[in-house]
Amino acid sequence: MSDLLNLPGVVETAREEADDHYVVHARSRRPTAQACNLACKLRKNGTRVTGINDVPHHGKATLIEFSVQRFACPDCKNEAGEVVGNDAISETLPFKEPGFLMTRRLVLWMARQAMRRTFAEIGRDVYVDPKSVAKAFDAYTSVEIAKLHRETPRVLGIDEKKLRGEFRAVMGNLEELTVLDMLKDRGETLELYLNQLSEDRRLEVVVTDRFDGYRKMIRRCLPGRLHVTDRFHVTRAANEVLDNIRAAVAKRLPDRREGAALRMSRQLFRTRWSQTSEEQKATINNWCNRWPILHDAYWTKERYCDLYLCSSPAEAETYYKDWLATLPPTVSLAYKTKCAIQRRWMPMVLAYFEEPYTTGYVESVNRFLDDLQRDGRGYSFEVMRAKLMLAGKLENKTFRDRHPGAFMGGGANVEPLETYHWGVDLGRLSDVFSAEFYIVRDGRRFDQPKGLSTLDPDFDLAA
Repeated sequence: MSDLLNLPGVVETAREEADDHYVVHARSRRPTAQACNLACKLRKNGTRVTGINDVPHHGKATLIEFSVQRFACPDCKNEAGEVVGNDAISETLPFKEPGFLMTRRLVLWMARQAMRRTFAEIGRDVYVDPKSVAKAFDAYTSVEIAKLHRETPRVLGIDEKKLRGEFRAVMGNLEELTVLDMLKDRGETLELYLNQLSEDRRLEVVVTDRFDGYRKMIRRCLPGRLHVTDRFHVTRAANEVLDNIRAAVAKRLPDRREGAALRMSRQLFRTRWSQTSEEQKATINNWCNRWPILHDAYWTKERYCDLYLCSSPAEAETYYKDWLATLPPTVSLAYKTKCAIQRRWMPMVLAYFEEPYTTGYVESVNRFLDDLQRDGRGYSFEVMRAKLMLAGKLENKTFRDRHPGAFMGGGANVEPLETYHWGVDLGRLSDVFSAEFYIVRDGRRFDQPKGLSTLDPDFDLAA
């Protein structure tokens, strides 16, 4: 019988195979135990069978029914020096993880699997309680996180995510596109974190949304650093005004089908004019010619977004003042109320034209946290932080030659080639590219495949 377990010093005595699991009976080749002291002489005192879970073999959960040798020590003494004996000394099992009825390799395997899978799913695979998987994960991540060393970035991105009822601050390096940390809150804990960075001159730029708490905190903790406001949170306001006006026009349409068509044209009107097809341009012009207020709202939005075509802060400031002074009377109040840039935020908005960074990477991390919170209901903040901090790059691996024609020889020792895809799973990316969207025109539905460039980013509403 072949050795299924491949554990040093372990002899397999029998094996039972079912459809979804193995039960392997085993014992030590030369059992040993830790004596009380060098003077003690141990003698064998029977065996007892202990069930120890192991990693899956051949895709099946594996349980080792291990015959643990017991020893007796007649020379053991108590604190008073009296000989009391000890007949319950168990042999030492080097392959077993202390505190678990599992092999050391299973605990490590579960912890690594838990980085991208749920505890319950892993527990079902190896016949282990999800709480034991969580315990293994905590033990592993506490060591691995302590090893992490994050250098202070030149460009720091800050955003927040609501997890388990509280806003958590998420920080990223916007030049290297890496996660720095996730904090318990975006108040005192974040301020303490920024204070620790105040003396580090490597930090030059901080990018946030327009949450006023960030503005005050950066002014207090990081004086002299350039504070940049994310451009997408600025332009989003113009899209929201256009949406409100479009919805109001749709309500006044006597034809219900036409009203439904206009209500469902949100993505069409949010798309920049330069990115629309000729057919889409014709549809927009048709609506704008019929409803002048829709014409004014759409082109005011386009002019507002053109702010980010400017090449310098001075040019951008002049452009914005001109836009504000030439608003059409029909939509002036709506755009001034929603899109006017307050004086306290103007320096941060204009700072984008010196350092054109956005929090887009941190927003993508927040989407990962959304998936994590949905799939692993009940995860604690510590678990989600560990999964975020230790998440490795997604990669495709293969033992096959990716360079046909380059002969390596039959006996060549070729390492697996790797490709790296930072932050995007190729399977999900393919789904997005092939997803079918539709628009309604003249009461009829038209399927229309769209690529990523026309998808509207889903931003966090915390700000």
